[in-house]
Amino acid sequence: MLTRAWCAFVVFGFPTPAFSDMVCVEHVTGSPLMETEEETKRYTLAFDSLRSAALSPTASLDPIQQVRHEL
Repeated sequence: MLTRAWCAFVVFGFPTPAFSDMVCVEHVTGSPLMETEEETKRYTLAFDSLRSAALSPTASLDPIQQVRHEL
């Protein structure tokens, strides 16, 4: 059995307190908006974790070039 998890999301942060942060989650059955502080905090933490694990744009070039040459 093959199990795959996939979820794309966008965190919308606004510079003014008049608008609260929102998260749009894209999946097979739709794209709901999350607006509560609890929901948006969960996705913001996930995004920050992914960003801290990612390579910098410069450091990403070598692996991308290597895969490109292998294709």
